[in-house]
Amino acid sequence: MDKLIILNWKMQPTSLNKALIYFKKLNKILNKKIRGKIYIAPPSLYALILKKKFKEYKIGLQNAFYLPTGPFTGEISLHMIKKNNLDFVILGHSERKLIFGENLETILKKLKSSLNLKIKTIFCFENIIEIKKLKRYFKKIENYKNYLYLAYEPKKAISTFGGKSIKIEELKKIKNDVNKIFPNFKFLYGGSLNEKNIKEYLEIDGFLIGIKSFKVNFVKKIIKALLR
Repeated sequence: MDKLIILNWKMQPTSLNKALIYFKKLNKILNKKIRGKIYIAPPSLYALILKKKFKEYKIGLQNAFYLPTGPFTGEISLHMIKKNNLDFVILGHSERKLIFGENLETILKKLKSSLNLKIKTIFCFENIIEIKKLKRYFKKIENYKNYLYLAYEPKKAISTFGGKSIKIEELKKIKNDVNKIFPNFKFLYGGSLNEKNIKEYLEIDGFLIGIKSFKVNFVKKIIKALLR
């Protein structure tokens, strides 16, 4: 399988034990080669324990702050991700924007810090305007193509906000527009994916899967569809 699969658990499960059971089930259905293509973003409380126990997977966080340390209650810094050898971070998710009020200015500050630390970063965007602003923000963004993954995440396709999958023609157009600005960068898609419609998106480099990603049977169906 040559696709990247990012599993964003969001705010689940409610206990570490349930997270451990998930991985035990996942190991039964995935061989070692495929495990290396799976990026899992659990709640930060579980991340270091899971990283130590399940080294074949990429373990990262769903969000982080751009300053290394300081009086920022409730935040985890990108420097902490780097120092503790986690594998990646998701930045700019639509729920961070729409529920928690994060704006693009703040997200770009986070992204700058993340890339400077050489952390693999899933940058979520909703439209080409955000991509153009990203291009203007970084002078030599091409230096980070091995660390920056661009995840198209239209609001209408996110399960939190309705969950309507988009047509392949729309996705192809966005991908082509992004490739003109960021050639040779990984292009991912996130939004109401399932084992049936994912077959339509095989031109994409990878997928960002949300709330259903904590269901092992769902992940099994997705992997099976991609291997056919």
